[in-house]
Amino acid sequence: MKFIITTMFLSILYSPALLAAERLGWSMPEGWKVGYQKGNIIELVKKDESVQNWTRLITFQQYKSSEKTDGNTLITHMEQGFSKDCKEVELIPFKNGFQGGYEIVHAILLCTTNKANGKGEIYQVKTLKGKEMFFVVQYAYRVEPFKTGEFPLEESEMKQTIDYVAKVQIVER
Repeated sequence: MKFIITTMFLSILYSPALLAAERLGWSMPEGWKVGYQKGNIIELVKKDESVQNWTRLITFQQYKSSEKTDGNTLITHMEQGFSKDCKEVELIPFKNGFQGGYEIVHAILLCTTNKANGKGEIYQVKTLKGKEMFFVVQYAYRVEPFKTGEFPLEESEMKQTIDYVAKVQIVER
């Protein structure tokens, strides 16, 4: 029994995510709270909202990185998933490049009407590929349904959230 407990403790203590030399650097926006945290996922919502009922949602995810890990591929898979769940989908590439020496991909996915909840949804997605870890940041907005070509957010809010996502970066321990 002692061996099993020790083995479990060591496997938790020495998990790749805990030993990784890289972590995601981000800050808690004013007026937000942690709505969900488990394993490799943290979700933030506005203080008066929940992960079940939100208008704004920030999600941080981390995975083990490999040579095959690619931000463009992940965002394309997200777009394909949206096409099943949304009335219409639009992908707006925003930025491909490097930040602090790490490869990033930043795009915006528009879902005019989510078939499950009847709302429009907009997702800013940023991927960051480290040497050991692969991170995904999503800043999501739930709004009234809209048409392709429309952008139902105030320019000031969009700028503020693009700035927030742009500041999220890989930090070495």
